[in-house]
Amino acid sequence: MKFSVLGATSLLALSGVVALAVKFGYHPVESDPNILNAAQDQVFIAATADSNLAWLPAANVRTTVLLQAAEQEATGTDYCQDSQFTYVDIKRGRVEGTAAQLFPRPALSLSKLYIADYVLEYGTSDEIQQALLMVRNSDDDIAEKLYEKYPNSIDAVAMKYSLFSTYSEPAGWGYSRTSTYDIAKFITLLVESNPEHPILKAMENAAEIASDGTPQDFGTAVIPKIKGTKWGWSNDHNLASSVSFGPNFVVAAAVTGSEAQLTQLVEYQLGLVRSNPSVRSSEVAAPGVETAAPDAEPQSIF
Repeated sequence: MKFSVLGATSLLALSGVVALAVKFGYHPVESDPNILNAAQDQVFIAATADSNLAWLPAANVRTTVLLQAAEQEATGTDYCQDSQFTYVDIKRGRVEGTAAQLFPRPALSLSKLYIADYVLEYGTSDEIQQALLMVRNSDDDIAEKLYEKYPNSIDAVAMKYSLFSTYSEPAGWGYSRTSTYDIAKFITLLVESNPEHPILKAMENAAEIASDGTPQDFGTAVIPKIKGTKWGWSNDHNLASSVSFGPNFVVAAAVTGSEAQLTQLVEYQLGLVRSNPSVRSSEVAAPGVETAAPDAEPQSIF
């Protein structure tokens, strides 16, 4: 596994954050690269590998989240106010994202994907059909009924897929937490295990209008060659998120803002991914469009 980081680094600020984390009783893993990137809007390579996706070890994720929590206390930085963006290039084994991509934030209706996964394994045939309808229509009423019966579903799925920033909240499914890194990892694992997975098919056949009347056409869904999407938004439309998959890639984004602002974030961050200097210019193309590289290395989908 190879780690590399893009963006500004402030070792002085970092030392203060580390001290706070130690104060909280946690000693960070040495050489965790993610904590070094102070630029929230910069894309960095979380991990690369010649084959298979190199997901970050649990210790690295926990270290990063604890350090960011410490930084919040020390500086007033609110990572839940920051945008998140994660891009997974399945073919090259590349995971890219913003420095805040690991931080738990409101899962919104993306949590319905976790509930559906649990119901697919433990629910009745009727509940399974309801769960898939819930994903397609983002139906809150169905989510309420399923979560009432399976209150441990989100935490169980987080454990099943090693989603270390995902957990439930006592207030209900709509208040659960996840990160763009976790939801992108979850969808990637489904794609890799079964491209015809029922959850993926439900995302492919999402309704144009959700059950509450919200158009499902924003965020990561605007990227060319997207096959399926699940969206999330708060009742006041001050929070928005989405996760999508296409040929050999998965992308997730979240923002404190409107659905239109989420779309703007996606377009901006995708531009950073395409311009990443770690990707040869001959490989840069629209998502889902593969171009020939000058050598035999794996091709990019950018």
